[in-house]
Amino acid sequence: MKQYVLLSGADYKGENVTFRVLCDNRRKQLTQAGAIGTPLKFTVFDLQAGQVAVTRVTFGGGRRVETTTSEQLFGKVTPASFETRAAPGRPVRRRFKNGQTSVMSITDVYEAIHRIGAEEPGTLAEFSVFSHGWEDGPILVNSDDDRTSRLFVRDGVPGPPREEDIVVPAGMRDPDDKDARPALDFIAPSMDEVKLAQFRKAFAKDGRVWLWGCAHRQELDQILGKIERNAAYRATSVPDDTPFTFTNFNDLEVAYIQWFLRPLTGIFPDPRAITLKWKHLRYFLCLANQSTYAAAIANAAQVSTFAAPMGTGAIYEGPGKLMAVDPGHARHATLYRSHLGFTFDPEGHGYARFAPGSACAKPQP
Repeated sequence: MKQYVLLSGADYKGENVTFRVLCDNRRKQLTQAGAIGTPLKFTVFDLQAGQVAVTRVTFGGGRRVETTTSEQLFGKVTPASFETRAAPGRPVRRRFKNGQTSVMSITDVYEAIHRIGAEEPGTLAEFSVFSHGWEDGPILVNSDDDRTSRLFVRDGVPGPPREEDIVVPAGMRDPDDKDARPALDFIAPSMDEVKLAQFRKAFAKDGRVWLWGCAHRQELDQILGKIERNAAYRATSVPDDTPFTFTNFNDLEVAYIQWFLRPLTGIFPDPRAITLKWKHLRYFLCLANQSTYAAAIANAAQVSTFAAPMGTGAIYEGPGKLMAVDPGHARHATLYRSHLGFTFDPEGHGYARFAPGSACAKPQP
């Protein structure tokens, strides 16, 4: 038997996107591609609807038979689940309200994978997430890891419950937070040694994780563009010690580069005239990609993970299809392929392969 776990996030942006449809498209695609006679099991976690649907594909009498059951195991996500917040210098965004404990979390999906590892090891062929995304992984509802958890307390008196926020201990996930958190998800207490072993055992030897959302950090997209337009850049080959001088980085871009390179290069003396060797720029880009959720789950599951490389977005391919990395970022893909050795998904959607155990070789100053 082959198993597939598919997770659809909520349309927190209000763009009339139904990620569940993309999960169903993927299920149909994988069913058609499956070998005749091999039983299949698809478990679809529909976060927005709060439902878990199981489709089994069996074979009898020379024909394929599909049966689907669905359960309402979690609370629904509705427009009332969100509030509008504005931060200084940032656009207004819809955020998931605290205190919605009945709504599905990504940790509930991890638990399902743990069960596969414990009861049916080696059968999980793919864990796919269709949702909005960023470098820290799938954005399922756009919740906050604000290190407080909202409780609704009844004191034995008539009327609505009293709201109370408690501090979440260090290292634990915020119970109000439903989204992926690479710094917390694959370590104790969220995932102890036993659970991590089960997580790994669930996957088939050729199993994979697929994150279909964006990794479009704007600063990195802009940095990549400025590298690609620099006079020293070549799309095919650049010697390691080639100097690149930039006079057009803004403050956020400077801060982002320095965040990764400061241990190697120190503080830039003049942020308006920065010169870096090509080997240092490549190291920066490698570190930025290795800091992602995609890299974290590849290491946790010990299987290949396909995800948008840093600085790129994802688009919807159209009716009956899936998602793909935005072809408008094709130059970024060329840079990653030619200069960092990235490989990309075998289905042609443009997602980079994050291999378990990958690391960035630190260059000499």
